[in-house]
Amino acid sequence: MFQPVLTFLERFGNVVGRFLLTLVYIIAVAPVAIVYKVFADSLLTKSAPESTYRDWESINETVEDARRQD
Repeated sequence: MFQPVLTFLERFGNVVGRFLLTLVYIIAVAPVAIVYKVFADSLLTKSAPESTYRDWESINETVEDARRQD
């Protein structure tokens, strides 16, 4: 008696699930991907800086400073 109803509800649930997942993709995932695509340099076409060298800044001048756990 309920088998045709259960079959229909199972198919309907599959359709609704796919529809909701499609909406989540369109609303949440696609805009993030588009923004990333616009602003990211995935082919590394921008040149790297000449040097990444930074002057050394000492935090622990003495042994006592090095032992301090701040």
